[in-house]
Amino acid sequence: MKKSTGKKVAKKRGEWYEKSVFNLHLDHHAYETSPIGADADPKKIKRLLELVRPGMVQYDSKSHAGYASYPTKIGHPAKGLKKDIIRIYRDVTRELEIPFSIYHCGLWDELLAKLHPEWVRQAPDGQPQQVSKTNNCSMCTNTSFLDKHLLPILRELTEWYDPDGFWLDGDVWSVVPCYCPACRRMFRDLTGLEAPIDKADPNWPLWAKFHRDSYVDYLRRRAEAIWEISPDCLLCSNYAYALLQPDEVCDYVDWFSQDTATSFAPRHISIEARFLQWQGRPFEIMTWNMGPGFSPGSPPRYKSTEHLLQEGALTLANGGRWSVWDSPTWADDLYEPAYRTLRELGRFARARRRLVLNTTSVPWVAVLYGQTAHYAQDHTYSFENGGPVWDALHGLGAMLDEEGIHFDILNEERFCERLPLYRVAILAGQAPLAPEVVEAVREYVRNGGRLLVIGKTAMERKGKSRERFVLGDVLGVKFVKPLGPCCLGEPAEKIIKGFYGVIPAGPECQMVKPTSARSLVAFWDNPQEARTRNPGVPLTELQGMTVTELAAPALTENRFGKGRCYFVPADLGGFYQAQGYPPVRAWLGQLVRKIAPPIVDLGGEKHIEVTVREAPGRLIVNLVNLLPGKELRGNASFVEQVPRRGPVPVQIECPVRPAAVTLEPGKQEIKWSWAKGQLKVTVPELHIHVAVVAHFPRD
Repeated sequence: MKKSTGKKVAKKRGEWYEKSVFNLHLDHHAYETSPIGADADPKKIKRLLELVRPGMVQYDSKSHAGYASYPTKIGHPAKGLKKDIIRIYRDVTRELEIPFSIYHCGLWDELLAKLHPEWVRQAPDGQPQQVSKTNNCSMCTNTSFLDKHLLPILRELTEWYDPDGFWLDGDVWSVVPCYCPACRRMFRDLTGLEAPIDKADPNWPLWAKFHRDSYVDYLRRRAEAIWEISPDCLLCSNYAYALLQPDEVCDYVDWFSQDTATSFAPRHISIEARFLQWQGRPFEIMTWNMGPGFSPGSPPRYKSTEHLLQEGALTLANGGRWSVWDSPTWADDLYEPAYRTLRELGRFARARRRLVLNTTSVPWVAVLYGQTAHYAQDHTYSFENGGPVWDALHGLGAMLDEEGIHFDILNEERFCERLPLYRVAILAGQAPLAPEVVEAVREYVRNGGRLLVIGKTAMERKGKSRERFVLGDVLGVKFVKPLGPCCLGEPAEKIIKGFYGVIPAGPECQMVKPTSARSLVAFWDNPQEARTRNPGVPLTELQGMTVTELAAPALTENRFGKGRCYFVPADLGGFYQAQGYPPVRAWLGQLVRKIAPPIVDLGGEKHIEVTVREAPGRLIVNLVNLLPGKELRGNASFVEQVPRRGPVPVQIECPVRPAAVTLEPGKQEIKWSWAKGQLKVTVPELHIHVAVVAHFPRD
């Protein structure tokens, strides 16, 4: 085949992606006998793409199984291949002037693992390294795999189809330590050390960093191979530089993307989008239009339209492009009813284009997710991530979301750079802390900032067993010992109506001794049944049990320079991630509001995600309804209908009187008032998403 000579859609590198707001990902994981292209009808494809009008179309060229969806001369085409489906989509998208991207599974390849076991990442015993529960066939980029297979495949795809972009899957989260001869030799040549086996080995961090550096070098080599042929082609790796890889971004990735969980996705979408928006590239969140099947191996089931709109609204409200994942049939037909839904999703996204593109988050609450703590826990990247640092972030994000508190998540460089702009900074489970972060935090508080520290943040081991706080002078306390499970010394009924008894603080609390701080709330012990239906019963007489106040602060306040530091020596985030107990969330929300009143107040309404964004002449307050409309549990993950809510009172900090206030999309008129720097409106109804937009004259 000859290289396509058709006209490029984009006139400027990356312009097409920057202007997109709704994209379509067509995922067809080919297997050996898949009848690829048998039912593909170019006329139908064109008609349905015209119906949906996506900003970009992405199609699958090779699956995790290792079989290609096109007649490759280098790889392994599916034996059931009937038509070149990549050529069909390339030609149709070119005719419609829609940018076209190729989805290719890069490092995860089940077939190659059988044909070339020498390319597979190896465990110390020489066996295939188990990357995840379903993946023990991840290719090592330090073997000849790149030169002999992947790079020639990418050159072939680029020459044959002239795509506008590549989206590589099975990639960053496949990077785990490899003990193949090539990796052992390269590490020895670089450091003079033998590859460590045990994570407790003092050389393990060097070994882990070697693999992270190898991954970035792989991105470089991949980019150079493609750009030598097509300099305008944009490159993306699924999950690269998201929370799994909170690093400074290299020069070989043009946009960020990740597919979210098929179910229970809102929390995942929110925290990833709040982080990705500060990584210096445009980004998208990819949501599946299907949920899980009803039993292992059964086909997935389509989600409701409102379920998908709720997921898309969270992406758009955080400044991201929305990409929707659809799966064609095994023979590459498209299910027409799904495309009628996709048309509605596209209309929803395009109606909100001005709320998304060229907007930035207004700084209010900064949450650190640092590389130092992340890699101290996991060392490399992991798709099945977990542990105290990860759980602390997820739980904290959920609490702030459900409390309607606007916040950003930043890595170490962005945190240090932007910290003076924020009213409140939160460190949760961040241990150890990078020295640069310690100094930035100390300076921030000294100059008048407000800091909230939660859990085992800023702890380091001094000597064999002694632990101390690196920020001890800012916290105004010193570490004494672990306490185990405790309760917060405030009755639940004071925090949230309808709940009674003491509020658990989780299984991992710490005893600290104030040095310059003052104790605001004390820990109490944690009897199994410390709750009652009678709010009049004293805290110390719950159900006839003695609940004793401990000589340990649960919340401290310390003045440091012109600022203040608040410390909760309990892993509230990890506990909420595990248990989701509402009074814990409400207690933290109340605390954050006391430290610094939020930029937006919803008059006590919960489960509404709030994001505050700005553009020249506009302040945009996005409200996304988080309620699912029914109970969601392990075996019930489909949202039937998002319940309508309202009226919702909204008060916005707004130092300058707006010239006009509208509800978007649609520039709907709304009654509003402004006095003493506060803008007040009442949103009559919130279904899935609405934005309150304050308009100002431009300078």
